[in-house]
Amino acid sequence: MKIKCQMLLNIINMMICFIILLLAIIYFSGPEKKEALFPVMYLLGALLSLLNGVKAYKGKNKVLAIMFILLMVFLVIIAAISFFA
Repeated sequence: MKIKCQMLLNIINMMICFIILLLAIIYFSGPEKKEALFPVMYLLGALLSLLNGVKAYKGKNKVLAIMFILLMVFLVIIAAISFFA
């Protein structure tokens, strides 16, 4: 069960990274009227940090989990700033 859970988290991580990369390529191919992609990329990064925090917490690495959660909070704040700016 533990191996299946970690494998699922790894697959979700790879999918989120691929989506972030795809959005970045779309944005930098021509940034006109694509400013809405930045908050989405930041929120996906926050989701990625949350998943890595959960993975670290389940691996009994509490310090790393706290650092990932703090990174997630920072990315959500940056997403909110870029959304409202």
